[in-house]
Amino acid sequence: MLALCINTDGFIRYSAILEGNTADPKSLPAMVDGLMAKSPVREEDRTLVVIDAGIASEANLTLLKDKGYNYLCVSRTRLKDYELAPDCRTVTVYDARKQAISLREVCTEPDGDYYLEVTSPSKAMTEASMNRQWKERFEEELEKANASIGKKGGTKKYEKVIERVARAQGKYPSICKFTVNAPPPHIRGNGRLYQQLGLARL
Repeated sequence: MLALCINTDGFIRYSAILEGNTADPKSLPAMVDGLMAKSPVREEDRTLVVIDAGIASEANLTLLKDKGYNYLCVSRTRLKDYELAPDCRTVTVYDARKQAISLREVCTEPDGDYYLEVTSPSKAMTEASMNRQWKERFEEELEKANASIGKKGGTKKYEKVIERVARAQGKYPSICKFTVNAPPPHIRGNGRLYQQLGLARL
């Protein structure tokens, strides 16, 4: 994991390669402390820690706050039924490709975290394209499992078919919109997998 200490002008003051994929949430503040020791700031300045959503767990954020650090990250949970601040205005920024990104302030508790609504048409198009690809690949997995039922030497036992479907679900969790609600039947012939397993097709 690459860590950088930069000043308010965006210039790098110090860099380091830190251990990645660490499961211990307490390790993040220690990493930040180590970086701060290498690149100290004035006592009156508040350090802003910018982290990826992958390590922005509630435990890590709480520990950073306890250490007195501010932080900036993508929320790991989507806010539901939120309201925009009464006096909010839309601020438009541009990424490296000159694509517009709109920011608007969200109403939050006085002592809570500060949230922004981020709207990026370009990112929305990318996510929609990725979801289409995952949907197609997931349905391909179901079609293969279905075809295997009618093939000689194919997977026919109910438990094995369920395992196969579960593996496909694990590969594409964000687009799996189905449930298995049928009792264990004796699967034979070329019957449709969607019908036999009670699957609601996407």
